[in-house]
Amino acid sequence: MQHNALDQALRDLQNLHAIILATGDIWAPGVPVPGHLTAQLRQNKRAVRSRIAQSSIYVCPAPDLHRRSWSYRGGQYWCADCARLQKHVS
Repeated sequence: MQHNALDQALRDLQNLHAIILATGDIWAPGVPVPGHLTAQLRQNKRAVRSRIAQSSIYVCPAPDLHRRSWSYRGGQYWCADCARLQKHVS
């Protein structure tokens, strides 16, 4: 697993305000998503799904809006807003 490349891809997707669904699909209406980002998610599907299930801040599509709900537990940062929204977009 290429963590550095995956981490960079996740940062790039955050900058696009793209939502990564639990299926691994990317939802970014009206925004072209570069193919290398999609490929990186496919190559690391298990790690991405794990981060989504944990509501990791690294898959948060709106860090500027959600930052107030971020907290640290169990050795990682997670987003309470994403945890609440996950039920509706999964």
